[in-house]
Amino acid sequence: IDGKLCGLAVWGWGVRPRQTIQHLFNGAVSIDEYVELCRFFVYDWVPKNTASRFLSTTHRLIKKYAPHVKVLYTYAAGFQGLIGTIYQAANYSYIGKKECKAFFYVSGRGLLHAVSLWHHFEGRLGSLSLANLAQVFPGIKRWHGYNFAYLYWLCETEEKNRLLKSASFQILPYPGKEELEIWTSDIDGNREIISVDIAKKIPILHLPTTGTLRKRRAGSIDVDAAGSPA
Repeated sequence: IDGKLCGLAVWGWGVRPRQTIQHLFNGAVSIDEYVELCRFFVYDWVPKNTASRFLSTTHRLIKKYAPHVKVLYTYAAGFQGLIGTIYQAANYSYIGKKECKAFFYVSGRGLLHAVSLWHHFEGRLGSLSLANLAQVFPGIKRWHGYNFAYLYWLCETEEKNRLLKSASFQILPYPGKEELEIWTSDIDGNREIISVDIAKKIPILHLPTTGTLRKRRAGSIDVDAAGSPA
């Protein structure tokens, strides 16, 4: 907008694309027939409704250049206080929420994703239990919340109705803010409720990767379509 970057949308595959699409449609949609919204943001200064208009533009681009794609999948990070207002405004279908168990909280620093931790330490800590992680991050806690899952249909209505017959989900009424729940648990199982306002301000940290992953990214280790070592 006026020569300034206003946002970013990255469509691709998530961490476990084969399992995701199999779980959603029980084999009726192949891995090549869907993509996920992996990264998305717009700056606060952009005009109202920019986010939903931006999404609509990406939908048209995908439909034009990847006509085989039938379904778009994304989720709102409820563990960060988001319920998916943008997706609701863009006419996505809401298909339910699922607890997010992938993050750990280091007080005064931010959230660490389990995949980032595993790649950084390359298994040297053993399992990613709080007891093991506390050796490096004293006082670390597990971060809890929900992801609110959404679909956008690029296929025609007739095919959409056919795919819904194989689906493992139902299309549900849009969630409201009252469905947001965010909390931490420590090594002793003590639970602490986190307010939405606080959750929105806590950053997600990125740890530097080490040897094996760098080699993978350089192409010296084969990976399968799900991004795991072959």
